[in-house]
Amino acid sequence: MWLPPGALFQPQVISGAVESKSVDNAIASARQHFNFLRQGVIVFSTNLTDLAIPAPTHFFIVRDPAANISYATRYGAFHLDAQNWLVNTNGFRVQGYSDSSLTTVGDIRVNTNGATTSAPIANFNIQSSGQIYVTLTSGETFIRGQILLQRIPYVQELIPAGGTLFSNVAAAAIFPLESPFTGAPPVITGALETLDFGPSPLSVPPKTGLRVLVTEMAFGGVLQSSGDLVNWADVQPIGGNMAQEAEYYETNPMTTGSKFFRIKAD
Repeated sequence: MWLPPGALFQPQVISGAVESKSVDNAIASARQHFNFLRQGVIVFSTNLTDLAIPAPTHFFIVRDPAANISYATRYGAFHLDAQNWLVNTNGFRVQGYSDSSLTTVGDIRVNTNGATTSAPIANFNIQSSGQIYVTLTSGETFIRGQILLQRIPYVQELIPAGGTLFSNVAAAAIFPLESPFTGAPPVITGALETLDFGPSPLSVPPKTGLRVLVTEMAFGGVLQSSGDLVNWADVQPIGGNMAQEAEYYETNPMTTGSKFFRIKAD
């Protein structure tokens, strides 16, 4: 049975790998690092420094202060370390405006710099704009800094660096960092995005090639490929389960020219 266009539960081939036409070697090489990240479910937490980004186009940037290497991440499980730097679970420092005048980009630290009185900190909070407001015991409230987001349109250039971190940011991003509301989406405070990046790439070799991802396949079938839209070959069976995804990698896409994919339902 073939599923006609517009049929209920028609399968979707997504992630930019349905077809490859005249793909040069540079692009094929870049796709060895494909990481097709999609918006995960956002769940609320009791930690007010947990942050989530309600759009798949932007990432947080954290910096390893020891190696001076920056990483992109969408997992905003942040906290203050012993020196009051805002850090992730690796101890890497969150990037944004590090001064109260919101002009200098760097590591964000929550202290009394920018206050007009010398009273100690009573509490602080992070707004959806990413701005960090500090309240002193004297009652004074001031802006200490602002978390900025990185727009990353070339996700295929990101390289998994273990856990929820990605390196090679310079090749994947459009600079400079953007302020929520003015260029980037607002952040959600007290919430985390549930992400599944699979096994750590430090211990498992990454899959390579052009990736075909099939979702919402209500009926069993088979994924087929063709180089001429006339002769089709079965490449992988697909189970009929709306909750599951079928993944296929075309490991040698450059040898056959154009490559097309379709799904033949049982």
